[in-house]
Amino acid sequence: WVIGYGHIVSPADCFGDIITPSQAEILLSADIDICEQFLHENIGITLGQFQYDALISLIFSCGKTQVMQTGILNDIAQGNYAKATEIWRHEQMLNGKYIPSLAALRQAECELFTINDCPQSALSHAGV
Repeated sequence: WVIGYGHIVSPADCFGDIITPSQAEILLSADIDICEQFLHENIGITLGQFQYDALISLIFSCGKTQVMQTGILNDIAQGNYAKATEIWRHEQMLNGKYIPSLAALRQAECELFTINDCPQSALSHAGV
């Protein structure tokens, strides 16, 4: 079950059938914080802001387990961006189901990732 801006409701969550826009934004912020912490723990290199943003989108959309299973983060950490983005473009599974409509999102994420922005300490900018 998903609520707000893509928050997957867990058994620990207590929501009615409707949440307010403010509640949805709080959930989104908390979910993004989780994605940022996960990226910080698993990438080990400095990323440019566009790279960072694209990876956060991927993690938020796919989930941490799925992202780890793809090997994308390992390839990026080793500098093999071409291999990582090739895998990334075809990552169209969600909860074990193939979702063709994710193709446009993955393409946009890969394009964002490959924009030539100067690597900055995106992780420190994010407060991680």
